[in-house]
Amino acid sequence: MPVLQHQLAAHSVWSNQSRVHALAGSMIQLYEQIRGKFTVDQYSHYQFTPRDLTAWVVGLLRYNLAVGQRDSSPETVMTIWAYEANRLFRDRLVGEETCTKFDNILVTIIRNDWSVNVIDALASK
Repeated sequence: MPVLQHQLAAHSVWSNQSRVHALAGSMIQLYEQIRGKFTVDQYSHYQFTPRDLTAWVVGLLRYNLAVGQRDSSPETVMTIWAYEANRLFRDRLVGEETCTKFDNILVTIIRNDWSVNVIDALASK
């Protein structure tokens, strides 16, 4: 959370500490659901660890998120957040069925926690 808060401090929408706390909570929720749904019993490379959370945050640091302050909608950061989650988790999954399960988990968390639709933006990337 402190890393995210530092990264988003200049953003007009995301500089609020409670939003950053909720974003970190959404990250943990997605990680825990992925870890529960996809296990090493299915494929040996489905070993998801807390290092994946660190890699996710480091991935977010590659972006100048303060630039998004011109776009005051939550979708800017959430699209980047979801894109990094896709690259970190979804790219490791085998088969369309598991990718669809991941997409459903991601969409549910974003919809429930943030009430935004970033899937259309992700589909165009």
